[in-house]
Amino acid sequence: MGVSKSRQDTGGRLWFVAAALLALPLCLDATSDPDLWWHLRLGQWIVDNHAVPHTEFFSYTANGAPLVAHEWLSELLFWSVHSAVGLAGLAILLGLATWSGLLALALIARARGASGFVAGVVLLLGAKAMQPITGTRPQMFTFALLCWSLFLLDRHLRRGGRAIWILAPLVLLWANLHAGFAVGLGVVAIAIAGGVLDATWRHRPDPVKLRRLGTATGALLLAAAAALLNPNGVDLYRYALLGSTPAAHQLIQEWQPPNFATLEMLPLALLIVATALSMALNRRRLRPSQVVLAVIGVAAALLAVRNIAIAVALLSPSLAELLPIRYRLPSRRLALPAIALAAGAAIVVTAVVRLSVDTETRALAKRLPVCLLLHLQATNHPVRLWLPYAESGYAVYQAWPQVHVYAYGNDAALGAGVIVDYVRVAAGAVDDPSALQLLRDSNTDAVITPAGRLANELQGAGWTKVAQAHDHTLFVAPALTPMPALTCPGL
Repeated sequence: MGVSKSRQDTGGRLWFVAAALLALPLCLDATSDPDLWWHLRLGQWIVDNHAVPHTEFFSYTANGAPLVAHEWLSELLFWSVHSAVGLAGLAILLGLATWSGLLALALIARARGASGFVAGVVLLLGAKAMQPITGTRPQMFTFALLCWSLFLLDRHLRRGGRAIWILAPLVLLWANLHAGFAVGLGVVAIAIAGGVLDATWRHRPDPVKLRRLGTATGALLLAAAAALLNPNGVDLYRYALLGSTPAAHQLIQEWQPPNFATLEMLPLALLIVATALSMALNRRRLRPSQVVLAVIGVAAALLAVRNIAIAVALLSPSLAELLPIRYRLPSRRLALPAIALAAGAAIVVTAVVRLSVDTETRALAKRLPVCLLLHLQATNHPVRLWLPYAESGYAVYQAWPQVHVYAYGNDAALGAGVIVDYVRVAAGAVDDPSALQLLRDSNTDAVITPAGRLANELQGAGWTKVAQAHDHTLFVAPALTPMPALTCPGL
């Protein structure tokens, strides 16, 4: 006996909910982004001073340089949530924001006719493809708000109405959370242009759709104007368009093109290939806007790992709509989707528990130079510290204002020169300007570094080896006051 349509729909919905639950743990990551820590510290500064900073003050190499605090509202939110519910609670909030973006993409696909089963499969694939860049970071707000902007546009083109005007307050919020709003405006503009192609492709123009596209264009222009309501004014647009300094890209893996020889990039490759094959197999159903957005998404992802989120946002709805897979519920029971649903719920609970354990002080001390920073703080006088880029944000969080760092994640404020010099120090360069010369010229009086060339250079130049924790060693310059022996209880 065949399965009734209602039971088939119920099975599809159960599979979708199960897939959504399975995707949520992929969106949870508390500490993989080293910038988290200085974002928290800057958020605390904003709360304490009731102001948004406009000059750099965490580093000593660029102290007083102009600063565009384009993530100020994210940082304020980070610190407020962290103070209220801890780091695990903050990670869950950002995970839910990322997850909501994936749900928005699934809603677009469902509105275009994708089954619950297929929408769930694509949602899960998108979450896995994004996992290398997912974390507790302001960029996740950009992903979520981009997805919801595309949802508003898709809904307006199908149904009309006034909801498209929500885009203006949404972008106003977005512009104060993260400078990625500018990319979002560009993507929405391209999607509107693709809609114009759809309305005029191979047939007479659709006046209703063209009128809706005109309304969407007006909403987009209003949103672009609303973005000027931020503490930096038009400078925020300049920052968003100029982006990060090219010199900093060599320090950050996510600015590099994806390496498809690694397993973590396999889901992205699968997303791209599946989308291309689905489009090739459904040429008659294919719309010009789908091709345009897919090309933009793939090009962005191939340019840099950090752009995988854009690819997921632009490819997922079309893949779910065109994917030639049909789920058929077994004739007897809804057991399989129900089991998947229960498994998804159990995995979510397990992920939350693990997140709580990973954010405990002991766990953090195994990955971060907590004890070595305590040694520096015991000196009770200002310290200029060079340490690896990945740990510098935590040094700002734990030890500023007593400790200032050489370089950290806010590379746009530091400038290309500081980043280039940082790289030379990290490499233990001996040719002019050598690592030791750069440290001396910048009045650096403490260094935390792993074993290697730089550590050897420091020892040879008379720097004192004070303490060691895990694979990192703290050296201090000969002129620095000797530090007392210090243990790290509870770490």
